[in-house]
Amino acid sequence: MRPMLTAWLCLGSPWMSVSVVDGEASPGAPGSRDVHLAGEAAPATLARQVAQPPPGEPRITATFVSAPLRDVLFTFSEFAGISIVPGADVTGIVSADIRDQPWDEALRVILDSHGLAARELENGILRVDDIENLNRREGVEPLETGVFHMSYATAADLLPAAQSLLSDRGSASLSLATNSVIVMDVPRVLAQVEALVGELDIRAPQITISARIVFVNRTGLEELGVAYDLRDSRGHHLLLPSGAADPGEDTGGTGAEAPGSDAAGESVSGEMVLLDGSSISALGNAATRISGSALSVLTSLVLGRHTLLAFLEALETLNLSRMEAAPYISVLDNQTARILVGERTPIRVLDAGAGSAGELQSPVVPTAAVEIQETGIVFEVTPHVTEGGHVLLDLHAERSFAEFTPAASDAGVIFHTQEASSRVLVQDGETVVIGGLTVTEEIESRSGIPLLMRIPVLGALFRVDRRQTIQRDLVILVTPYIET
Repeated sequence: MRPMLTAWLCLGSPWMSVSVVDGEASPGAPGSRDVHLAGEAAPATLARQVAQPPPGEPRITATFVSAPLRDVLFTFSEFAGISIVPGADVTGIVSADIRDQPWDEALRVILDSHGLAARELENGILRVDDIENLNRREGVEPLETGVFHMSYATAADLLPAAQSLLSDRGSASLSLATNSVIVMDVPRVLAQVEALVGELDIRAPQITISARIVFVNRTGLEELGVAYDLRDSRGHHLLLPSGAADPGEDTGGTGAEAPGSDAAGESVSGEMVLLDGSSISALGNAATRISGSALSVLTSLVLGRHTLLAFLEALETLNLSRMEAAPYISVLDNQTARILVGERTPIRVLDAGAGSAGELQSPVVPTAAVEIQETGIVFEVTPHVTEGGHVLLDLHAERSFAEFTPAASDAGVIFHTQEASSRVLVQDGETVVIGGLTVTEEIESRSGIPLLMRIPVLGALFRVDRRQTIQRDLVILVTPYIET
């Protein structure tokens, strides 16, 4: 049976019976002792029966009915085995029914209901008094200095918490050289700061994080087209597209024609060919020829004095680019680690100035500044070890690069970025995919001879078709390990 403390009140009796037994007990039982109150008749008599709690379970069950507050304090003193000294102004009547509660919590609630407080002195005695009286006594106590050295935590991080405990007369400062917090205050505050440091200055676990960041770029290109060249055997075609080769020129060294001249010896000026006499020449799809074609088929059809040349060209390419980064980093619990493998690109920023509306102002000379933009592979993580061997990860992974293009000359450069941010809960040693991103871009273009290119089926003979597919994949895998 659970030992308990039971107290009840007998009105109108000038004596108080106190029985201390083990197990069950009743008033007047053998082994009890009577304590008579001499010199005064008490308005109420408290009969108390006390049983000590089992070790490790300081819980109390008590019933007080119109009991003097001082007697209640003595009851708690006897139960807990501590010394309690009430102040001169501590008076009152207590009526309470406490059932299986920690004795210190029960005592605190009773004191709070009477506007009282308890403070433990250095010698272990518990002083009970009015809160104002305790603060008044504390205001004249001599200040003491305590130096609290940090072994794992940073003193600058603990300083705000220590300052929140200070009294009106206290002060706290830092010693960066020794990683310590110096507190000057009354002994009560020093004891609280010491307890706080003991709870916060603990060894934090260390986490090793292994990650794999995979970037895959696939580019596919398909081109198919037909170009035509109608030429007169007595003359030459009129125009050559800018940057295109002459379809009829002899590059094999046979001497049929030479670049820069026609069959009649007329000169070619730039992209224009001067014809000799009456003639008809034509080009079809010459400006959309396939560059670097993998297959070229040439056909020739003679129509009287004219020759029709047809060029069938086809090209199919596939480019695959794979980039894999495997960062490996160790970091303490609740600390942020960051890895950057890349470059810093300077960006010029122009500030043209701004004038106030409605006011005439002199011209403002633009000023230029340089900003640095980080590009490459960035991996940033903040781990936190939870109960049960899990790791809570705040992650950010990024891959970026700068592209210099003529179209972006005024703005500087174009930045291409692939990134993923996430917060995941992972088991120790478990691998998790925190990001998977696939971007597919398809570009189709069609150009050819007007009207003829739209003819069903046969229209493919009069046009050039291009189809480009760009696919970008991003996969991020993370594995945390808790080091012991």
